[in-house]
Amino acid sequence: MLFRSRAWAALLEGSLALEDNSDASAESPGDPNAKSEKADDLLDLDLEALGSVKVQKQSNHAPTQGASTVLDSADSDFAGSSTTGELLDKAASVNTRRTSALNLDASVRGYHGRQIAATANGVNQLKSRVDIDSLFSQIDPGVVEWVTVMDGPYSSLFGPGFSFIEAELFKAPRNSVGGSLITNYGTNGEAFYVRKNGWVGNDTTGAYVSYGLRTGNDYTTGGKDGFEVPSSYQKWDVYTALSHDFNDVSRLEFNYLRTEINGLELPGISYDLNNSHNDQFNVRYVIHDERNGPDRLVLQGWWTDTQYHGDSLAGGKQRSFYRDFMTLSTTNPTDPSTAQATTFGKGLLNTMGTRLY
Repeated sequence: MLFRSRAWAALLEGSLALEDNSDASAESPGDPNAKSEKADDLLDLDLEALGSVKVQKQSNHAPTQGASTVLDSADSDFAGSSTTGELLDKAASVNTRRTSALNLDASVRGYHGRQIAATANGVNQLKSRVDIDSLFSQIDPGVVEWVTVMDGPYSSLFGPGFSFIEAELFKAPRNSVGGSLITNYGTNGEAFYVRKNGWVGNDTTGAYVSYGLRTGNDYTTGGKDGFEVPSSYQKWDVYTALSHDFNDVSRLEFNYLRTEINGLELPGISYDLNNSHNDQFNVRYVIHDERNGPDRLVLQGWWTDTQYHGDSLAGGKQRSFYRDFMTLSTTNPTDPSTAQATTFGKGLLNTMGTRLY
């Protein structure tokens, strides 16, 4: 009876998608009355016949209402994108700015950086440094299930005066065991990507684990005067999602994400990123009518830690420097060949928070 009641409700709202197994020539694809005719046929069925009507499978997630753009992993080439910002480049209201060969920083048109609130599984995503980092630099697109863009300026969930970008990562499944392997290779810069996924779940408990690796090398421009463009990097991440149902109406979720970036060359910056590592811990207690239904109440707590350091001693960075930015060696200050840049950078970012909604 629950299914039939929801079928009638969805039908009245015009949101029920029916499978049509009839001959395609029986009606015109552009006929505006085609859907209403099917609805009238359903209204003539009794409850037993209505229960046998086939419907299209609905998505297990429910993106935030009022979104201007929803990017689903089922419809996007997440493996072919090097960054979550590259996915957001497909949204009509989003502009992107490349900060490195690995990162693409996204911004919503009409808002400056401090007016954009970005979250992943409810965890606030911040930039460790605005000129080298991006909002989702720690979130690989291979673990993203969907991304929602809300142009604002208001949101019932996050508040007023901002635009919002919300990413939902893959959740622990139920009653499923499996795995997958994704690989991608690009000749431009010899970019290589591999991701291994594994999941297991029974009626009440599930686990999802994913490991990803990205690498890239310097590449040479074409023509007789071609030159080497510094664009190498190495990035790996481990993502774990655990979930347990206490009963039919509540569950506990735990997510952990570890991301590490090594040897990332930064064009236009006086130093390269030798190493950056990020840890994200996230716990959510959820009350719901059913597991795949909307969340009625969420109590959440998270903690993140990001550290990075870099310098300008790499050969690629040295070749890209102008003479005025170099410091001559104190051992032989008259010999230009001993010139060496001494710039470096180091930073730390910690966030923690709770949310009840």
